[in-house]
This record gives sequence, C-alpha cells and structure tokens, in this order.
Amino acid sequence: MSAGEIEMLGNAYRWRQHRVRDEVADQVTRIAALDPVYRPFEQLAANLELEAARLDAEFAAGRDRGPLHGVTVAIERSLLVTGLRAADGAPVAERPVVLDDAPVVAALRSAGALILGTTRVETANPNAATAASPVVLNPWEPQRVPGGASSGSAVAACLKLGHLHLGVDEDGAVRCPACHCGVVGFLPSTGRLSTRRAQWTTLEATVPPRLALLARCTDDVRIGFRVLTPVVDARPAPPRLLVPVRLVAETADDVTRTLFAAVLAWLEAAGWMLVTGEVDGWREAADAACAVHEARAGDEPSAADVLEARRARCTAFADALRTTLEASGSSAVLTPTWPCAAPPVAELARRAGATGPAAEPERRIFVRAANAAGAAAITLPVGDYPDAGVPFGIQLMVPAGGDEVLLDLAGRLETVLGRGLAPPVVRGDGIS
Repeated sequence: MSAGEIEMLGNAYRWRQHRVRDEVADQVTRIAALDPVYRPFEQLAANLELEAARLDAEFAAGRDRGPLHGVTVAIERSLLVTGLRAADGAPVAERPVVLDDAPVVAALRSAGALILGTTRVETANPNAATAASPVVLNPWEPQRVPGGASSGSAVAACLKLGHLHLGVDEDGAVRCPACHCGVVGFLPSTGRLSTRRAQWTTLEATVPPRLALLARCTDDVRIGFRVLTPVVDARPAPPRLLVPVRLVAETADDVTRTLFAAVLAWLEAAGWMLVTGEVDGWREAADAACAVHEARAGDEPSAADVLEARRARCTAFADALRTTLEASGSSAVLTPTWPCAAPPVAELARRAGATGPAAEPERRIFVRAANAAGAAAITLPVGDYPDAGVPFGIQLMVPAGGDEVLLDLAGRLETVLGRGLAPPVVRGDGIS
C-alpha cells in the first residue's frame, strides 16, 4: 500500500527535502485564499511561523517527535486550544482566552503536531447564520450542505487546509460532513479518545458525543489515532462483510442503491465475501441514539424512564451487532454512509422552518447506528453522485473495541476502491 500524505510529508522533512516553515507558509497562503470563500476556520493560531521554525530546529538537532512532527492539524472549536478563545456562545472577540489545552490537543502538540487553529461548528439551520457565524460551504457544490456540526473540519480536510482534523461526532456529525465533502471520517469506539475539557453543551441525550478524526485517507487517520491512544494488537480480519440489503433497499434512494451496488460488485470481483443479513433493532437504536428526552407530566412515563428505555435499545443493538457479525463470520457491516446525495442548502433552510431543524431520522439511519452501539465506524469516499456533483461514501462499522480491525479493513478497501478523491477545483485566487 502506498504511503498516505502524512507519511510522505514526514519523509520529506526527514530527508531534508522540505521544511516545516515552508509547509506552514503554504498552508497559511491557502487558508488566506480559500477560507473567505468556504469559511471552515473560526480562529487561526498566532505565531505559526515561529512554531514551525522551532519544529525545524528540533529536526536539525536530531530530535524527532514521531510521525506527527511538523504535521498541521485543525481542531474543531469545541475543544480547548491554548491561546485561542473558548467557544462559549459569545462573539469570538468577547470570549476568554484558553490557558490550557484539552488533553487530546496537548497530546498532539507533544507529538510535534502544529495546531493551525479551530474550525467552525456548522449550524443545522442556515436561516440562523450570521456574519459572526456564517454557513460553511461545501467545496464540491456550494449550493449543497457540507454535512453537519463538524463541517468546518471536513471542509478544511477537503481543501487540504491541514493534514489531520479533529471533530465531534454526535449523531453522525463527523461522518456526515466527511461523506459530503469526500474525505475519510473515523469514529473511534466509545472511550478510546478523551473528551475531557471539551466545550459542548447538550441536553440529556441518550448517547454522549465522541471525538473523531478526519483526513484524506485511512492511513492518515490511523497515524493520528495511534498517537492519541494506546495501540491494541489485532490480527487482520477476513475480507468478509455483512450487508444489510433490506435496510439499504428500504432507506436509500435509487441513485445511492446503484452506486452501492457498483461498490459491492467491485469488492466481489476483488475476492471479498459479502454476506446478506440484517442486525436486529437497527432502526430503534438509531432513533434512540439521537433522542433528547423532555419531561412529561401526568400519566406519561417520566423523563428518566424514557431515557432508560432508549439506552436499553442502544445496548440491545450493540449486543445484536456483535452476535450477528460473529454468527455470520463477518468482520464488519458495510452500508452507504448516507442514503442520498447531500441535500441542497435551500431544502434544509425550508425544513428548518420556525420550529427548528428537522431531525432527519431516515437520512442518518446508517451513521446513527454506530453512535447507538458505542461502535467504531469509518466513512470512505467512493466516487460521486453524477447529477448532484457531490461525493458518495460508504461506511464500515465494527463492534466497540474493534478500532484497529476497522482501520485495517478500511485500508484494504482503499486498495480496491481507490484512495480518496482528488480535491475539487475551487474558487480562491487560482489555488486548487
């Protein structure tokens, strides 16, 4: 398998073919040209050139921090980043300056990563956009949504503004934008990445948010994951995947089913074994994963009882996922990531209406399942929707704890289906 972008960049640094300061200068130039158009970044770090020079000096002195040394990283604004302003809902200029990194950010710095800045959290209601919090645009087709709360990270990854990106996956909020923007989005199992000192506020949801990684290929998210969490040894899994054909047929539109069928044909031609089967409780768990309970009065069940029932559905689905895969001898579940192309922004604005954004239960049916089960999941870009002009993606999901198996499978899939998509031709002073 050929090296990913992070490995190739690291080799160039170590062979003295490239310098961190040159890479950062290129990144800053690209951000200056592209961010005003597509708006993925909320804040940029100060003194990037000085930090790059320091990392170059470490290379020159023989101090090599590892595979992320000199690699540029963007952080979703929900995580605390020293020197930048906290995400507390106030205008950026009025927020307090952060004095200590969140643990995952500190781990990245310790590994030699250079933090470019923080990315925007996309509003689910385009009607609520303001000059201070503008809508992030999809580089493939600006009239279609970029995909979810971590859209800033996905758009930055798509435009090659940074090599590795952190996002927050609540309700599929990393994998949806990764799919729509044509990059890799990896959701680790519950508990694998620390969420300490994260700044999200959520109602009493059934399933808490998790940190996730985005990049342009599986090898790059694998490198980031290995830096941030202890590695668990895992044997290569057999190339045997469970495909919930009935669920896909009932949920995905005609174009998505056609694209997905082509993926299945490619895999079978390459020797992968595909098993048809369904995982019990999928719909119920996906619905429960995103539900935020409200207090009820009178003879209605209490809020606590409702929440406990939803958690029970998630637990039952997690058990069903594991037992179904074991019974079928399959290594992972394969589905489309989304059942249709990224919808037009105008459609989302209409649906938001006066009462707030719609929940999109059917559109997030595949991604929500992993949130429900505490499972690991990854979306890979595989071609595009010919009429809509936006990427098509597939998702692999394994039971909790199977992260290393999942990343191995995803890397092997890329050898069959191709690694990533070429970045789209974009507007921005001739930069593409």
